[in-house]
Amino acid sequence: MEMKRLIPTIMPACCLVLLFSACSEKSSYTQLIPGDASSVVAVNLQSLTEKAGISSGTPAYESLQKAFSSGKDTPLKDLLASPDKSGIDFSKDIYIFTNSTSMNIGVVARLSNASDWTATLTEMNDGEKNPISQGDGFSYQLSDKSILAYTEDALLICSNERRTPEDSLIAMAGRLIHQTEAQSITGKEAFKSMESEKGDIRFMAAPNALQSAFKTSGYSRMLPYPYTSTLTALPASCVTVGNVSFEKGKIVVDAKPLGLDEESRAFLEAAVKPYGKIEGKFDKLFPSSTLMYFSANVNGSELTSFYRQQLKSADNNQLMEALARSVNGEVTFGLLNFSLTSMPAFVIYGEMKSPDALDALYQKKDSLGLKRTQKLVKLADHEYMIENAARLFRNMSLFYGYKDGRFYATNDEMVYKTIGKESSPSLKGSSYLDNRKGTSLYSLINVDAALQLPIAKMAATTPAGAFLQMVGKISYISAGSNGDNGHVEIVLTDSKENSLKQLTDLMVQLSKLEFNL
Repeated sequence: MEMKRLIPTIMPACCLVLLFSACSEKSSYTQLIPGDASSVVAVNLQSLTEKAGISSGTPAYESLQKAFSSGKDTPLKDLLASPDKSGIDFSKDIYIFTNSTSMNIGVVARLSNASDWTATLTEMNDGEKNPISQGDGFSYQLSDKSILAYTEDALLICSNERRTPEDSLIAMAGRLIHQTEAQSITGKEAFKSMESEKGDIRFMAAPNALQSAFKTSGYSRMLPYPYTSTLTALPASCVTVGNVSFEKGKIVVDAKPLGLDEESRAFLEAAVKPYGKIEGKFDKLFPSSTLMYFSANVNGSELTSFYRQQLKSADNNQLMEALARSVNGEVTFGLLNFSLTSMPAFVIYGEMKSPDALDALYQKKDSLGLKRTQKLVKLADHEYMIENAARLFRNMSLFYGYKDGRFYATNDEMVYKTIGKESSPSLKGSSYLDNRKGTSLYSLINVDAALQLPIAKMAATTPAGAFLQMVGKISYISAGSNGDNGHVEIVLTDSKENSLKQLTDLMVQLSKLEFNL
């Protein structure tokens, strides 16, 4: 998103927001948020300030002073010392929203004194270059692709990705400033649900916002078909609501889907029906050094039916569908090793009704569409190998089969030779799985193990070492869902100090190294 021209206007306010605040109160300024906003984020200013440990005399505060000063007195340095003179009411939350139809991003904040804010704006932005003009009941300042507008008690910043005529920007700001409560988002069920959330940051997002975020980020190309298809098929009335909390030793994210009508509630019910609870049946087969881990308890037949009935889409390949339907129970994936010279080693285990579907793949191998360089070979009863299974890595083979009531697949020959044998030490009973209880979907990124890889230790001596220093604060990242709620934890190595304080201190250290502050 292009916001270069908006930065000089919005950054001072954002910096001060994180430094000075008191208790949050609901206020009518939220009425400026449009009713059709596709996403809204509310920031609890007091909580973030306290947890970050930013106050007069702290290293973080001193670093900001130096950054704002740049060797001479500046308006930002003065505001840092006396934020109450800015005109912004830092005792209230700020709201950031997106709207795909009229703007890309907007910010709403409470003003305590419009005159003070006018003086602040004039001093910070050079009144001759960006003059403050008068609209219908509000003042405004225009920048490229953006407008900053304010009344006696509310501040509004809107930015478009595309160049927009000045008249259109002014009219857009006027509509939001003068809209009624019924026109705003404040009366919407999703917004009320978001406001009832606990946490330092609260959020809500409609399906189109989630889809846009994944599309622009490129993550959609990385997700497997079921997830991308489900995201696309979500009814417009299904909204995700959640919060982010910075706690001692960890960052916690909670989210839940909210069905606002009968259609969305029926969809959500059907989406979770194929999943059961994870028991950890394969934990002992994965080493404690597993880099990435994903587990689910799924009824393959019901899941396939869901995609056919709810999404009106499915793979027409009968062999692959039969394979999916034969899965019944837990399925677990583990990334075991990684290097720059070879394909990352992985293994998959899953409960399967019988080997029939696997055997059928071999019997009808000519219809699988294998490349000329690929070859499907039978190794033993219910055990197979695909030669040259990956384009990027020559001579990489995929071993798969059925053994002891479960299927397996791996691209590592040594793992294949010991398939089904317990690892020591294993993931069973590991603290990395503490948050898995009661979930039907669970994933893990083991940062501790990743930093022990030779490639990570080698990178520590390069310019990337500063980045690894930051990553090294993290022990692991876990994400799980029980069907109704999603829960993510970023667990740090230091469990005693607040996570936001740790991150703030680290950023100060890195800034001194990079910018010599």
